[in-house]
Amino acid sequence: MPEGYLIRSKQQPGFRRCNRYFPYEGITIPTNELDAETLKKLKAEPRLIIKHGEFEALAEQVEINNTTSDVMEDIIEVIGMLDANHNEDDWAKDGKPKVEAIEGLLDKDISAAQRNQAWAEYQQRVK
Repeated sequence: MPEGYLIRSKQQPGFRRCNRYFPYEGITIPTNELDAETLKKLKAEPRLIIKHGEFEALAEQVEINNTTSDVMEDIIEVIGMLDANHNEDDWAKDGKPKVEAIEGLLDKDISAAQRNQAWAEYQQRVK
């Protein structure tokens, strides 16, 4: 699987370093797009947080970081509605609500990463 870096600013809104803008929410950069010298400079920058890992998982983290708390609360509320309705068609085999079911009630596109984060938060709240 391709690897990459999630790089984010420790301060809002973000800043430029090495000819790139690093927002507070973060960006993902494939490993092959950073040469050794640039990576060394970025790692030396105390205002950046750098995580290395599987590119897709890092990209999902950026997507979650870019989701406002209001949107996340809306997704959680819709999950609660689906849970109360008990319609099997709205639930995947893994026990999570289907993205399409949430989108239908929310009238907004969401990602599986956003659904997963909201589902985890919903489960914590109903314990």
